[in-house]
Amino acid sequence: TIWNQIAIAVKYYDIVSSIFDILKPSVVVLGFYAFATEIMISEIARKKNISTFSLLHGGIGHIHGVRGMVGRSDKILVWNDLDIKIYNKIHF
Repeated sequence: TIWNQIAIAVKYYDIVSSIFDILKPSVVVLGFYAFATEIMISEIARKKNISTFSLLHGGIGHIHGVRGMVGRSDKILVWNDLDIKIYNKIHF
């Protein structure tokens, strides 16, 4: 459930923050930005001025219509030019 995802994200917040302090990454690449853990990691990175890239899992032009993105990643990695065209069309 979403509550389980949130509980896991909260549990690991300090650990992820400490890892970023130790490793000092310049960028963090995340999976699809719709899960509590990815959102938490992205927010920690944002607070530490670390760029974030999110993968748009499965593409947005899939069989069920356009897949939206949530969150505030700096860059979105897409599968193909069709995804770029769709996002430009909806002014994302």
